[in-house]
Amino acid sequence: MKRLKSSTRIFITAALTAAMVCALLSLCFIPAFSISKDRFTVCDKSGIYICESGSDYVNVREVYPESSGYTYSTDGRIIALCIFSGDVYIIKNSTEQDLLRIVDIYRGGKLIKSVKLAGLRLNSKTMMAADSKGNIYTIDADSYLRVFDRAGRELYKSERKYYNIIPFENYPLCVGADGLYFPGNNSEKKISGATPSGAVRRVSDSFISDDAQDIYNIYTGERFAGTGSGAAVCGKYLVVAFGNELRAYNKSTGNYSARYEAKSGFDYIGSYKDKVVLFDFEGNVSEIIGEKDFSESNEEAKSPSTENEEDKTQAVGLDFGEYKASGKYIYLPPSIKNSTFHKNISHPGYDAYFSGSPQSGAGTGRTVTFKRENEARKFIFVVVGDITGEGNVNTMDITKLTDILLKQKKLKGAFRLAADINSDGRISNADLVLMAQKYKGIG
Repeated sequence: MKRLKSSTRIFITAALTAAMVCALLSLCFIPAFSISKDRFTVCDKSGIYICESGSDYVNVREVYPESSGYTYSTDGRIIALCIFSGDVYIIKNSTEQDLLRIVDIYRGGKLIKSVKLAGLRLNSKTMMAADSKGNIYTIDADSYLRVFDRAGRELYKSERKYYNIIPFENYPLCVGADGLYFPGNNSEKKISGATPSGAVRRVSDSFISDDAQDIYNIYTGERFAGTGSGAAVCGKYLVVAFGNELRAYNKSTGNYSARYEAKSGFDYIGSYKDKVVLFDFEGNVSEIIGEKDFSESNEEAKSPSTENEEDKTQAVGLDFGEYKASGKYIYLPPSIKNSTFHKNISHPGYDAYFSGSPQSGAGTGRTVTFKRENEARKFIFVVVGDITGEGNVNTMDITKLTDILLKQKKLKGAFRLAADINSDGRISNADLVLMAQKYKGIG
């Protein structure tokens, strides 16, 4: 490792100190899912699912290991949903009275139970989960965790606020501004060391990923750097997708050690029983990949390049207006929502699908795919200065860039473009200075 100059070390240390002092004021997380017309994936221990939702219906299709689908229509506005062990839990507004919420539980396309939750204030950012006992977990309008049994009796209300909740076997995983927690037995156990950025998603029984595509072991808090377009677990590997290339990182060391080239394009990557499943928007599986399919490699993972790449903005009917597009990347200003971006562009004949709900922030690394008939065009957002994937620029980005420079780490793809603030093709102290000066206090 090259020794940094004294002046460089002093500057970086000072920037890091200032960032840490301010960090608590700007930490925030974007909910992983709230109901609006959208398409998203769920990796449950029972299988992999694609869900498409509207205000009064949900289409749920199992992609793997079975191939089946159901449409659930309701008589009240759908607020949130989750899938646990193949059962679909849907929270909806009651048509009977205010502050009465109904949780409908479906199995195999049939309604098996309805649970009434009284006095529960919810909003469009509500999250929910369930556990093996059938208990229902939801985050209310004030961001507090509420737990109910299948009879609708309230079992627990948290003292701290949460911004996301992810289904796991015994107790769901909760995401707070200061890290990850397991709520259980009327207490909340913090997982030391894990502080994800942006929305958090379940990868497997032991791993999650965040908007920066970093992967975390939820039991140890250990982080594995990603920055690809999707993550999965396969045997001894943590797998990150870069276009059609799957890069495998050793779970024990975090080192890049193997790769696999997909035989065709895909829209989603999922995990099921240590298999990697690749599939498209309609749920058609293109490949199922096992640990032995990866070729061992001693080469360092290379950053995706935009040179000589097809300019996808030339697609007929796509007009991004004021937003700059280059190759597969679209450059956006900080703090813009998917819905705002959607209103300001023109895409006649195409349906737009976002990696997050329309009200979510369009952060670096998130995607939008335009699809019509058999054509799909996928773009990755770049918010200059946003290297944590939250969609805005704050002291979390300063802290992360400082750490990258100190430890001489490498950023890849959209996150590298977002960090190159002066557009000189390099990530350096000059970018850190610009980030600290130009974006300080914006969050």
